[in-house]
Amino acid sequence: MTLINNIEQKILECLRKTPHGLTIEEIRKLLGISRNTASKYLHILEARGEVKARNIGKAKLFKITKTRTESTLYKAIKLLLITKFGEKFLEEVEVIDTEKGVKICPLKPLGPKFRDLHKIIKELQGTFNSTDNSFLIPFTTSE
Repeated sequence: MTLINNIEQKILECLRKTPHGLTIEEIRKLLGISRNTASKYLHILEARGEVKARNIGKAKLFKITKTRTESTLYKAIKLLLITKFGEKFLEEVEVIDTEKGVKICPLKPLGPKFRDLHKIIKELQGTFNSTDNSFLIPFTTSE
């Protein structure tokens, strides 16, 4: 996962958890990023129509516009990972519901769990991307 996508995903995640919206300053503090970085990515997301902004005095309040429900595959993969590796495993990987399928990105070296994860992904007809060390389990049918 690229740094850009990671920041965008984290901003969207913050906004999903806060339906009333957040200011640039609040997002900056939550993510530990600079005000300029938060502003840049919020405006990119706004240009793509994923967030909307409303002026509140001198501040802008950003809210998410697209409310995409979690896919069935995403929910199943998370449950499978918890069942196989335990709840704490979700702190070691990032599970992302994408347009193409479910992406799993290790956040740190997984040791022997990596081999087990690779085997599970292969059984699910997923692929491994050695560029960013991520796995993708594609959607096979429309949901």
